[in-house]
Amino acid sequence: MADSLAGIYQTHMVKRLESSFDAFRRSLHTLLDATEGMIKMFREDKVIIAPDLNVKKLQADGMELDEILKLAMAKGYDPDEITFRAGDFKPEFLPMLEYDADLLQSLYKRWDKVDADPKLDLFVEMLQGELFDPARNREGKLVVFSESVDTVNYLTQQLQERLHRHDILSVCARDRNRKRENIRANFDANYKGERRDDYNIIVTSDVLAEGVNLHRANVIVNYDSPWNATRLMQRIGRVNRIGSTAPAIYNYMFYPSDPGDAIISLKKNSLIKLQSFHSALGEDTRIYSHDEIVQEFRLFNSDVRDDTDRNQELIREVRALHDTNPALYRRIKQLPPKSRCARNSKSVHQDASERHNARSANNPTQAEGAVWGMPDLPSMRLGETRPQTIAYLASPQKKAFYLVSEHTRELSFLEAVDIFRADPSERTVPFGEAESQHYEQVRNAMAQYAADQQQERHEEKPKIGGRDNDAKKAAAFLREVRPALPDDEARQVADRLKHMVERGIYNQLADALNRMSRKHKKEPITVIEIVEQLEALDTRYSQPQQPSATKQEPLATADIILSETFV
Repeated sequence: MADSLAGIYQTHMVKRLESSFDAFRRSLHTLLDATEGMIKMFREDKVIIAPDLNVKKLQADGMELDEILKLAMAKGYDPDEITFRAGDFKPEFLPMLEYDADLLQSLYKRWDKVDADPKLDLFVEMLQGELFDPARNREGKLVVFSESVDTVNYLTQQLQERLHRHDILSVCARDRNRKRENIRANFDANYKGERRDDYNIIVTSDVLAEGVNLHRANVIVNYDSPWNATRLMQRIGRVNRIGSTAPAIYNYMFYPSDPGDAIISLKKNSLIKLQSFHSALGEDTRIYSHDEIVQEFRLFNSDVRDDTDRNQELIREVRALHDTNPALYRRIKQLPPKSRCARNSKSVHQDASERHNARSANNPTQAEGAVWGMPDLPSMRLGETRPQTIAYLASPQKKAFYLVSEHTRELSFLEAVDIFRADPSERTVPFGEAESQHYEQVRNAMAQYAADQQQERHEEKPKIGGRDNDAKKAAAFLREVRPALPDDEARQVADRLKHMVERGIYNQLADALNRMSRKHKKEPITVIEIVEQLEALDTRYSQPQQPSATKQEPLATADIILSETFV
């Protein structure tokens, strides 16, 4: 029990240190006061244990023990029930308290001499530079969050003294309601009254992480990492709101130090929590770290029952590999293009069958006898020996997986994953006589890739299945940008494109708009650039085509990323 309590308090103290030096110093002082107060009760032979009274705070406020007992009586306590004698405790208890007090006194004196604060120095430097760069901070507003009220007060005082700024508003739970009108007038873009600029920096605890708009600002600084990772999304939600005129939100994060994080594992826990949100909800923006893996998931796609769960499984596998074997993760990531190998088809078939059996046990609707996710591999099913090849091909216009044997067909991502998957113990086999067929089959895959591209360019038919989702995303993007377009002509262009997307006339139009949307989210582009790109798409897809006079953009040549031949 004692070890558990020590661990809890150790974590608390490290977290305070990672928040700010001042918060840590104050916690040291509070712990020292509490220890000395307990020693005093032992020496006076009156150990008062009444949690509802907060005896520690009453002692710190200078109240004597007899006065505390009188207060307890006034509140209905029986002094005999809350007062213990020193002899009621183990003999070693008082010497242990005295040892703790000496140690804390020594620590406090040493920390009291610390004048340097590199974290604060860096923050002040950023305040004088990029945080108020007009290119990213249009309105010159900044929101600073900290979990610690002591850190909030410390930052406010230090910034006022160092920068000689008087436009800093400090907000904590005790004064939020009193300062509400000032907060709204200075930071709420939807405020109906007269906007003011009396305050341009707001330093606050998580009391403002919910229930208030701060979206005249588009720059956030997290001066410490919150215990609850959802707080990060709530904080960002204060500035990422309808009515903001900024094209992007800038989220700055002070991570815990490496020695501190080795004790509290705050960064890892936050990353795991946020990664689960990305996997479940399809977030496409990193919130806490560049290590977050973001990907769009079709969570409610009724056409593909298990794709969402399988995507989540794959993300967890990648995350586990990244955390447990970073060297192998980097090696895989750095594989050169055109990497190829030959594999034994029997081992692949066996692995696939085992996965199928495991999944079928949890999915009664799975067709009996089918190898789940292993599409049309005769040599794997029937033990035949003719080689087959899977190839991953990519260009800026299209990424695709192809399976080549007697015929060539495109695979879905999940189908390809099940074929590429290999147990770490599996070893490659020599190509042997199959090497010439490997090259031939890769060439067949590239030829099919080119044919598919050509067909998609001229395709004029409604989308089906998963393509409907692409159309919906593209239409949603056009609805989102339409209000920001500068004139009626530009809005008419957006309307025409939206009409074509919703009718499903061109698959590649939806793809182009979705690429544009993803790029805009990662690195916001200007309204002028959006208009130019929409006009280019409108010219390409809206105007009647003149084959004899119009030169089409050449199709991109595919690069071979990976290929495997099964022998």
